[in-house]
Amino acid sequence: MTSKGKIVILGAMPQETAVYSDYQCNQWKDLEVYVELAGIGKSNAAATTARLIERYQPSLMIFTGVAGALDGSLRQQDIGIVVGAVDTDVDVTDWKSNLRLGQLPNQERVYR
Repeated sequence: MTSKGKIVILGAMPQETAVYSDYQCNQWKDLEVYVELAGIGKSNAAATTARLIERYQPSLMIFTGVAGALDGSLRQQDIGIVVGAVDTDVDVTDWKSNLRLGQLPNQERVYR
């Protein structure tokens, strides 16, 4: 018996995962597809991601929906590729004045 590949599709809110219906997921015959909710916020996303990796050991995870589509030109089902990120929860500029908001010590640049 061959094992199927596993994919986890993760979203913060039901509206972000609703498009991945049982019908669509059942069309991927060679895959086990799990659609899960994380809740809002990066702490929920991180904790849920860790739990799902441990539970399912997927070969791929897809996160769907981000920040309520902050760009008005985006439409449902558009795909975006992350090319960089800034952790704005980090501000070390008080004690490292040569760094910018979101930049960490030993990090060469901030992606914007």
